[in-house]
Amino acid sequence: MSGIIKQDSIRNPAFGNRNFNLTPEIILWRSVIVRTILDALDIDIHAWGIGRLDIIKQGNLWFDTNNKDFNLVCDYANLQSYFVLKIYKKIVEKNGKKLFHGKPSGIDKTEAKWWFHILELDKNEHCMLVFRVSRLKKIVKKYKKTHTKNIGDYRASKCVVLPLKELFNEECIKI
Repeated sequence: MSGIIKQDSIRNPAFGNRNFNLTPEIILWRSVIVRTILDALDIDIHAWGIGRLDIIKQGNLWFDTNNKDFNLVCDYANLQSYFVLKIYKKIVEKNGKKLFHGKPSGIDKTEAKWWFHILELDKNEHCMLVFRVSRLKKIVKKYKKTHTKNIGDYRASKCVVLPLKELFNEECIKI
């Protein structure tokens, strides 16, 4: 019978002397909510192409008080679904304003005619790729939906990451 007994719950100091315990199960279900927020915001997703886009789409669709799975997970996490939805919307709003500022950068903003990309091996310059900016913009436009990744501090910058073999395939060359 001892295997059926729950582990001791963790006392939440934020609630002072009130009787509220944060159990491992509640922590687990709250982690599910946090992971889904990260998925919806395209943060730390280890997938590419259509699979990545599907994860982002499903993450965003999940936050809906009419979604029975969303409500069930909120219940298991001991949180009101309307509260979780309100927090999620605030995070999305702040993420857009604080991190991206809606300002173009990099290839979208450059006035240069040529774009140089240095490839390194073991922190040493190995070779350089040189693109006419107008051509690189066409390549970026084609692959933006399937190869965009958040990079840099707080993953605040969006970048199109294209494997070299795709850069030299027939489809890309014809752009």
